Order: sequence, then structure tokens, then C-alpha cells
Amino acid sequence: MKNNISLSAPITLLVLSASFLLGAGSLLEKDIAEEISNEKTQRLYIDLTSFTPLSDAVFDSVEFRESTLKVVAYYKSSCSICVGELLQWKSIWKEIVDELNLPVLLITRGKSFEDAQYSALNVIKFPYPLFYDPENVFWMTNEIPIENNGDTYLIDQQNRVLFQGDVAMHESNLKKFKKAVRKYRKSNG
Repeated sequence: MKNNISLSAPITLLVLSASFLLGAGSLLEKDIAEEISNEKTQRLYIDLTSFTPLSDAVFDSVEFRESTLKVVAYYKSSCSICVGELLQWKSIWKEIVDELNLPVLLITRGKSFEDAQYSALNVIKFPYPLFYDPENVFWMTNEIPIENNGDTYLIDQQNRVLFQGDVAMHESNLKKFKKAVRKYRKSNG
């Protein structure tokens, strides 16, 4: 009997831990929704001069700086999942830029400029502006946690974060992102 108790205790703990972790996903999504409604005042520091263009696609830095709403997306180009994220950006780009009328600054970091450029231009054939962050300036300056790799930020003209989440890989986050855009525009004319 004693062996059964000691064996069932770790199993029970494992089941409870798994339940907690599975429930945490919904809590994280709820936190993102709360971030949208609370419009937290975290600001992003963006130094456009620290990025190197990966393609010849045109990026209007003046429009980006002056826009009342804009998008900054950051991903790592040295892992296959992250490169898959760039492929997803290729499919949602028009939705965000054309339909929502938002300028996008898409930044990548990785092993080397050449690897990032090869993945973006030769493998994925990404036709939109894409920048390489050789010194990880954006990542380090904004103290972005490693688990937030691949996040998209909706920011206002003062670079305050209005939304944060991975919109390229999670349809539910893309819907929340669009909701945040509509809410901001409704409340700010």
C-alpha cells in the first residue's frame, strides 16, 4: 500500500502541474487582451540607423516615424520555426499594411546577415521591407525577454506599446491585434 501512495503522489502532482500549465495558456491570452484594454505605457526605443536593409524593398522611415499607429515585428532568422514566421508575415502583410493602413518595421536577428538575407530573399522570396539587426540593438535596448521572440508590437506615435503578441503564427492574436487597432482609432478619432 505504501508503494502505491508514493507512486500515485508524483502522478497526481504531474497531472496537476500539466493542468496548471495548460490553463496558463488561456491566462496569457487574457493578459494580452488586458494589455490592449489598459494600454500600458511601456515604450519601445527604435533606432532606425542601427538596422541594415535585407532587400531593396522601399521603407518610408518618415511615414513610419510620423504615423499615429505603427507595427514593429521582431523575429530570429536562425531557426526554422522563426523562418516559418517570416513566411506567415508574407501572407498577412497586405492585411496589415493595406487593409489596416499601418506601416510595418520588420526586424530580424540571426547568425549572420548573409544567412538572414538568403532565407528571406532566396528561400521565402519575401517582397517587403525587412531589416537585419546585426548587434541585437532592438532586443537588448528594449529588454525583450527571450520567450517574446517573434512578437509583434502595435505602438502609437510616442512608441507606447498598445498590443504585444505573435500575430504571424497565432490567428487569435491577429484578431486581438485588429481589435486593438479599431479600439485605438475609435477612441483617438
